[in-house]
Amino acid sequence: MSDTVIDRSLLLDVLQNESLFIHFQPICSVFKKSVIGVEALSRGIHPTTGVTIPPAALFQAAREEGLALELDRLCRRKAFDAFSLLVAEYPGLTLFVNIDSTILTEQVVGSGNIVDNVKRLGLHPGNIVIELIEEGGEQIHAMHRFVENYRDAGFVIALDDMGSGHSNLERVCILKPDVLKIDRSLVNGIDQEFHKQETFRAMSALAHKIGAMVIAEGVETYAQILTVLDLGADLLQGYYLGKPDLIHAEHFKEINQTTEGISSAMKKLATRKIQESVHEQTTHMNIASGIGCEIAKANPDSYNRLLGGMAKCYGEIECTYILNGDGIQISETIFSTTPPATRQKFIFQPAKSGADHSLKEFFLQLNAGRSYFLSAPYISLASGRFCRTVSMRFHGKDSRERVLCIDFTIRNNHAAASEPRCV
Repeated sequence: MSDTVIDRSLLLDVLQNESLFIHFQPICSVFKKSVIGVEALSRGIHPTTGVTIPPAALFQAAREEGLALELDRLCRRKAFDAFSLLVAEYPGLTLFVNIDSTILTEQVVGSGNIVDNVKRLGLHPGNIVIELIEEGGEQIHAMHRFVENYRDAGFVIALDDMGSGHSNLERVCILKPDVLKIDRSLVNGIDQEFHKQETFRAMSALAHKIGAMVIAEGVETYAQILTVLDLGADLLQGYYLGKPDLIHAEHFKEINQTTEGISSAMKKLATRKIQESVHEQTTHMNIASGIGCEIAKANPDSYNRLLGGMAKCYGEIECTYILNGDGIQISETIFSTTPPATRQKFIFQPAKSGADHSLKEFFLQLNAGRSYFLSAPYISLASGRFCRTVSMRFHGKDSRERVLCIDFTIRNNHAAASEPRCV
């Protein structure tokens, strides 16, 4: 159908003949081990040939011809009609219905079109999630008024396609959504790409802090599902669980069985990660304690030499350095091997003797009375490698308080501890 010209005449035929059908794509909860909702997706039908019209092309043509509002309302009405039959068979199911936010003008907001459809079919507003699709150029004040009106009426508000296109964090602040749908562009390949993982993790953390749920869109592989769940996704949507289709009883049964299997796998994965993390942290703390004991016996002028020798004994160590009691670095940053050359830029240079670390979290934690601090994993600014820092207080040979800091390299997000290579 991609070669067919979608002109005004064809659009009017689609609208007048209501040449649309609705497919539903399941949205699943691994925690509840079931389908909790469906997204309504409209498909146009050529009134003459019966061929399916690609939805993206249909909606784009409607915007160009000034018929976006009419098409949007027809799609919604069809979606509500189809959902009313589905929810009669599966009570408690939630409908996710899209709204093109470009149609939300001051003239349109307040029409009550959605409320009228929901009342006509006896649906509950709390089971309707209104997904706002950002296309750019929206009237933000009209959109805000629309959201407030429908939230007050009991509907759930979602921002779609977060992380791509025109979506931005300003809309989150203004609209205060109940649901954030993270776009497939972030989910694709997420099991292999650290920066995507951390972006997804940050967006999930943001959503949960403001009381919103997170849906990962476009999950197509088992590895993607386990990754997004680990990073904070609450719900899943994508081809792995189900393509847009006419939903029937067998679909739900199969998908629920799939989510049960994923739930079991997640439990095993979480247990293994906790065990690995405990082992990793224990190993790092033991290494740091051993090095700290040796350094405490040494004269300060021999710190660089001793750190260099000890760092080379352990494959886990990225680099190490020592601070005085005021947070000022008094040793060089000693790498266990040749410093990596991947980030030779001024702001990414390793800290040198004399650097002030007094405002860094690890030092503030120690200064508040803790004897040691273990950081969360991060990418080192000095090397670009995945690391974790152990910092601990010790008293030197001259009885002055100092701080030993060791950056441990973590491979594959889980450090594999090794035995010392020398004694």
